[in-house]
Amino acid sequence: MMDLRGRILIIADVHANLPAFEAVLEAAGDVDGCIFCGDIVGYGTQPAACVYLLEELSQRVPTCAILGNHDVYALEPGRPWRGGPVANGRQWEKWTVAQLDARARRFLCDLPEFAGGTCNDRCIHICHYVSPISSHVDDATVAEELDSWECAEGLEMVLFGHFHRQIDRIVAGVRVVNPGAIGQLREGRPEAEFAIWEPPDAISFDRVSYDVDRTVAALAEIPMTPEYRDTWEINYRKGIVDLSRE
Repeated sequence: MMDLRGRILIIADVHANLPAFEAVLEAAGDVDGCIFCGDIVGYGTQPAACVYLLEELSQRVPTCAILGNHDVYALEPGRPWRGGPVANGRQWEKWTVAQLDARARRFLCDLPEFAGGTCNDRCIHICHYVSPISSHVDDATVAEELDSWECAEGLEMVLFGHFHRQIDRIVAGVRVVNPGAIGQLREGRPEAEFAIWEPPDAISFDRVSYDVDRTVAALAEIPMTPEYRDTWEINYRKGIVDLSRE
């Protein structure tokens, strides 16, 4: 059972963007622990290196990390996820699978899909998403999910990823927090996002610039059409993505 205390880094959705991940860890400074809410790989340029960096972080400070939907696909291509099979960018996903060596796969295989415990004396639940079919989080959906969870009684906070947006709200008496995305931004700003939890209850959001040119240059190594590559260069440079073109 997880029990973290102190200054805690909360992160999600690295999506194999190594320069962004490195920038966040540098900007966060010294922390006493880390919570990672899934999707270390998928739709990104350096999957194995990002897995190694998360593994190294977990060796330095107590870390609770879970799998995201893209991580699950990388381990078990074609496995149905709660929102259905990952179908978009299939060639990119296959490329990701091929990049993961035994070390990276072993680390990912040890991660759960959900986690729970305490952090700064608060009872928390960590999941990748609270609704697999919506691109936003509405209070009714969250409340319905909370009602369905066996761990809901006594729950004080839910930490999740997947939606690539920084969120902090109270739903049905439970604090619901998303730290935003590190590697694939969707709010019109290209900076990598993260959150810091200072005891007892202060959670602050932050953003940091990173070497976007380095990430964009690495796209050349991935099999995709020029149009598709342009879509992702725009995402990295401007923090927007046309998901209909995936």
